Amino acid sequence: MPIFIGVSGFLFNREKISLITFKELVSKYFFRVMIPWAIAVIGYTIVSNLLEHKSLFSISALLKSFIFPYYHLWFIPAFLSWVFMTWGSKKLNISITALLVISGIISVSFFVLYNYQDTYKTSSAIFKGLIYILKTFRPYFYVFFVFGIYLRNQPEQKLTLSIITATVSFIANILLFFYPNTVATIVFFFLFNLSFLNVLLIKAKAGAFPNSNAVQWLGTNSLGVYLWHVVPILLVTSFVGTQNLPLFYGVTLVAEIIFILIMAQLTKVKSINKYLFGMS
Repeated sequence: MPIFIGVSGFLFNREKISLITFKELVSKYFFRVMIPWAIAVIGYTIVSNLLEHKSLFSISALLKSFIFPYYHLWFIPAFLSWVFMTWGSKKLNISITALLVISGIISVSFFVLYNYQDTYKTSSAIFKGLIYILKTFRPYFYVFFVFGIYLRNQPEQKLTLSIITATVSFIANILLFFYPNTVATIVFFFLFNLSFLNVLLIKAKAGAFPNSNAVQWLGTNSLGVYLWHVVPILLVTSFVGTQNLPLFYGVTLVAEIIFILIMAQLTKVKSINKYLFGMS
């Protein structure tokens, strides 16, 4: 997920977005992101309730879905929070380097809070509010978004140190599965993702990766794919089950391919493309 977020930051034009007002910023993302997300929240609430409880939904369950979005849908409110913070930082004339430092402090602080929830867990409103922030807005990912923006305007550089860091961190993360250590998990989480993101985006800027029409289509329609790709997984889980994992993964792969083919056709319908997939 941090790599996907970093790429989102890399594609985000901070200079251009700072030229518009807050009202214009909200308007820019209203139909492009907010409406498709709201429809997806309602859609997944209905589908998950039908599959799990054989009923549509209750009003309370629907409202809760907007506060604590279903499974993967947290990304949209989180993404919008990063956009608004980044827009605000530019309005305050905070340089991208300074914002990178600030975002690093924010991300590390919240990731520590995320990993040590049991040490301060209470029934207080403050704790519940913090859990809401951690689950829905996930500020511990913000540094990857800002790092992507930072790399957007960076010249080519030697990647030896980043490659070594990514390799060592990757091995360390594997070892941490067998020998858990919270502090080391926090350190190597950031080291691996930042160093790997640095290698990936610098290489991409240099044109190291071949062009692909399929990848380009996925990039253009990434919001729609992200919002709705879980539907096939839910259906396979419900009708095939997860007892036989090779069968489950095989059927899921086929279901996702069918989903992509169906979506490719649905994008030709203007209203569906706009309101469900966020494309005008």
